[in-house]
Amino acid sequence: MKSRINSLYFYNDGKPLQIEISSICNNDCKMCFGQRFDLHPKQHIEFDNFIKILDIYQPTFLRIVGRGETLIHPRINDIISICQI
Repeated sequence: MKSRINSLYFYNDGKPLQIEISSICNNDCKMCFGQRFDLHPKQHIEFDNFIKILDIYQPTFLRIVGRGETLIHPRINDIISICQI
């Protein structure tokens, strides 16, 4: 299933879950197609939406990904803390 929340994609294949938390990047890597050809808006997922996704799908495995740099999300510490529970 593919859904959109705040123009950011997340994927669910049962209990494993992959969430894109950021499409913003502070690098200019030559090999990166995401920053050069990506037509999606550059933004971070809202923390409340991240929590809603976890509440809805209750994954047993979570992969945090992004077309951007996930570590520059303004609430990355909160996201990591929530994932450790």
